[in-house]
Amino acid sequence: MKSFKIVILVFALSLVVVVKADEPPTIEQQKLAAIKQLMAITGATSNSAQFSAAFSQQMVSILRQSNPSISRQGINIVYDEVGKIVAEEFAAESLQSQIYPIYAHHFNLEEIQLLIKFNQSKVGKKANKIMPRLVEESVAAAQSWSQQVGPKISTRVSERLLEAGIPIQNNVVVQTEE
Repeated sequence: MKSFKIVILVFALSLVVVVKADEPPTIEQQKLAAIKQLMAITGATSNSAQFSAAFSQQMVSILRQSNPSISRQGINIVYDEVGKIVAEEFAAESLQSQIYPIYAHHFNLEEIQLLIKFNQSKVGKKANKIMPRLVEESVAAAQSWSQQVGPKISTRVSERLLEAGIPIQNNVVVQTEE
């Protein structure tokens, strides 16, 4: 009975530790204000339209798998409701409140202030303006590159697996009993 009580106590304490670990760290007010300013300048807090579009596209894709003839009205409802929810959540800072500790962890107040200063400069403003396009083009370049390199990787890996006596079929490793 005594060991059962100890197990219960350890379990209860572990729950307290887990709950405590899930609480966001406290960020000093001046640092938090600087983080919010930096996120506003860089546009990190104005991406609700992108999130809405991504969520909506994903949801419509899933709906079309189960109902290929979903009406235009149904799709419009998805986009409308997702947009409303994302806007509400952004207004409540539910995502931002999870991002603030990330900035706080990686940057001290002085570094955040320097980032603000840079982002308010001419080149910083230009970087923020073109950054979404740079990311988009970089992702496209990486996809193109992976299509070029993928066959080479597949060939070499297949050759090495065969040399090592590991059977493959259609470039898939065949599980064997060992």
